[in-house]
Parts: sequence; structure tokens; C-alpha cells
Amino acid sequence: MAVNFCPECGAPVTRRWVDADERERAVCTGCQRVHYENPSILVTAMITWQQRVLMCRRAHEPYSGLWCAPGGFMEQEETLEEAAARELVEETGVRVDPDELTLYTITNLPTISEVYVVFRGSVSEPTVSIGAESLDARFFSQSEIPWQELAYPELSSYLRLFFREQASGDFGIHLSRADPAGGFRRSYRIRAADADWRG
Repeated sequence: MAVNFCPECGAPVTRRWVDADERERAVCTGCQRVHYENPSILVTAMITWQQRVLMCRRAHEPYSGLWCAPGGFMEQEETLEEAAARELVEETGVRVDPDELTLYTITNLPTISEVYVVFRGSVSEPTVSIGAESLDARFFSQSEIPWQELAYPELSSYLRLFFREQASGDFGIHLSRADPAGGFRRSYRIRAADADWRG
């Protein structure tokens, strides 16, 4: 989001070159504070029940009425996993322990300055309770996915990858990029290990 006035002193903000950063920044014309505009972080949860993946039908624009995996923007003072679990509850009523979520995909969208972090997890029951952000929510098998009604074009390839890895039982961690010049995906196979970082 563009900054027009400095939150510190109230003076107008202008864009100018900052030598130290070697790029143009938003700089206050009064106190000279540099206001950094960084990419937004969004989280998504790929939640399964008996080989079916949870999808929700969007209630708001953009793409109202189309289907996607539950997700949204991180809030202040949240971990990535906490944000994914919160968005999951808000959109579908499904609750998971954030600590039980597993990192699955990180996708860069540089043209709109967004980074998507996707987690996967599972539940023992298919109970959903849609929130204000969803028109519907349900678990789909691969053959039941409304492929022609997905909110985002890229979602189709991610879902097919997810179902393929689910069938094989061999999940990777994927780093990808989507932009007008094309995209790429790099995959990793990492054995998860619990560690106590408190020392």
C-alpha cells in the first residue's frame, strides 16, 4: 500500500532514489524517514480428509463464486502456521493445530508483490461450517474438483501436483514463481525433524 503522509510527523511523502538501497523509496519530506514497502505474505491450507482436499467458494471479489483453497493475509504477531489455521477456521470452520501443519509450497508473485506460503494437513472428520468469506466449503476428490470454476489459473497445476504426491505418499516442498514471463518450480525432498531451538 502506497504511503502518502508520514505516520511519524505527518509531512507528505515523496518517492526518491536512496543510494544506500540502490533503489527508489518512499521518503518523508519532513523528517526524512524512509518508508519501506515490502511484499505481502499470504498463507493457504491444503487440508485433506480421506484423500479429499478442502476447498471453499469465495463470497467476495475478486473471483466471487469461484473455488480456492482456504487462505489469506497474515496478521501482526502471527506465525505462518497460526495464520493458516486462523484463515482455515474463518473460511470453513475447520480447526487444526498449527503445530500439525507441514510446509508444502512457497510461491513468489513478484508482479503484485505477494508471497504465498502453503501448508498441508489432515482432519479426522469432514465437518465444515462456512464463515462470512465463503459461500460454500467441502472436501473434493480429484475427479470432483470443479476444474472450470477455480479462482486462480495457477491453482489447477498445484492441485494436480498435490493429488499426484498424495497418491504416491511422497510429498516434496516446492518453491515456485508465477509471473508474465513464465514460471518455474523447484522441488525439495526434506525429511522433517523436530528440534528444540531454545538451547
